[in-house]
Amino acid sequence: MKMPAARRALCALLLAVPCAGSVLRGGEGAKASKSPRTAFCISGNVREGHHDSPAKALRAKMDQIDPDGVVFAFVNPCPSQTEPWWWKSVDHVDAQHPRWGAEWKGDAWQAPKCPQDPWKGSSFVKQIKPHMMVTYNETTVAPPSRDCGEDVADWPAGTYQEFFGWNECFRMVQEHEKKHGLFTAIVRLRPDACANDEECSQVEYCPIEAIDMSKIHMHAHGKELQGPKGETMYYDNFAIVPRKHAPVYFSTVDEYHLCRGKEFYNFLGAANIFSHRMAAEFADMGELVVDQCDCHSWQSGGDCVER
Repeated sequence: MKMPAARRALCALLLAVPCAGSVLRGGEGAKASKSPRTAFCISGNVREGHHDSPAKALRAKMDQIDPDGVVFAFVNPCPSQTEPWWWKSVDHVDAQHPRWGAEWKGDAWQAPKCPQDPWKGSSFVKQIKPHMMVTYNETTVAPPSRDCGEDVADWPAGTYQEFFGWNECFRMVQEHEKKHGLFTAIVRLRPDACANDEECSQVEYCPIEAIDMSKIHMHAHGKELQGPKGETMYYDNFAIVPRKHAPVYFSTVDEYHLCRGKEFYNFLGAANIFSHRMAAEFADMGELVVDQCDCHSWQSGGDCVER
């Protein structure tokens, strides 16, 4: 049912209680630097990001990168109603993970319920202070049908939604840039990036002014996840992207309509799809991507892969 115009307007005015489909601009505590340098692009389901401690931790990591960065958020305050792609996978055995749990033994996945007011008691807006935020629901990001042959590789549940969110957040950044000029870098983040200490360490990095901004900064998977020919697979949850490379990075969703065959992906997950996209678009991928191991405590596969 379509929300009445008056209700939409009210939602847009209440920074602490945004509604699905509403657009929030500015607000108390929101940052919009006079000379834009860094844009933080946050997209996905808020999940643990509603809680005060994870929200504060994420804000601290962002401030370490650039305390004057401008925050853009394309988020769903409710839990995802789509079965995770990893639910039936034997590769997600990790009892310490807050969402994965133990090895799958045939149990049916059950969609978490969304509170009547998912923003009640939430610390996300208060701590993260988005300059512009758009909220969405499951319908907004539902994968469209595509006319592909039988040999097409089906995308796992949730991957289209993730990449769609990247692209929508980037559109928000572009809208801002029309009036305020281009950013130097755009940082990709999840709203629940600091759900636990391990995941939070993955978004820890040196200040913008201390790193080479001719490079894309992101973490690489170790030998536990490689391409069919030993290609490097990159994490899809965090990156510091130079502005000139942002159009390629944040348009990974375009891969969906290319109808690539099953032989193109050896492992269909978000990191794999994204990594193949980057490799196909950047001939100098090996030289373009770096990971400064002295900038963070995260170790993939037991060690930080210095690049």
